[in-house]
Amino acid sequence: MDTTFAALGKVLVPLGLLGLYPALVERRPYLSRAAAVVAVIPAACWSLAFVGGGILEPAGILDGAPGPLALAPFVGFIGLYVAFALFGIASLLADVHPRALAVLLLVYPAMFPLWMTVLSGVPDFVSGVYAVVIFAAIGVVLWNADVAGAEPEVPAEPTA
Repeated sequence: MDTTFAALGKVLVPLGLLGLYPALVERRPYLSRAAAVVAVIPAACWSLAFVGGGILEPAGILDGAPGPLALAPFVGFIGLYVAFALFGIASLLADVHPRALAVLLLVYPAMFPLWMTVLSGVPDFVSGVYAVVIFAAIGVVLWNADVAGAEPEVPAEPTA
């Protein structure tokens, strides 16, 4: 069962990917736009699942019968993995962000088939720890990165 913070994180992680869009759109406009559109889908799915299953159902507004809302977590997970892969490919091709960022963006969805097959017996919390480590590493790489155009240019003072 998810806590409120986990549900909020599932909404904010795909929205955080959208922060990569402005730097990528100039060099890879179509791929970065597709990645941005795909990143919004899991955020919407997790928002619907959180509001529908976490608020409306206990309040008695929705009945407990499964419906289209039951597909929201599945679509959310698949959309999140596709968005990470698209942003990783766009980062590799655009060469705006460090290559380590692109690798981290591609490693996260690449582990999904392993979680479903070889690592299926591993406890669930391990996948959460893995995700937190990947997200923290992405944050560290971006924190230390020199992205062109990210720093405002300060005009040099004229010499006398």
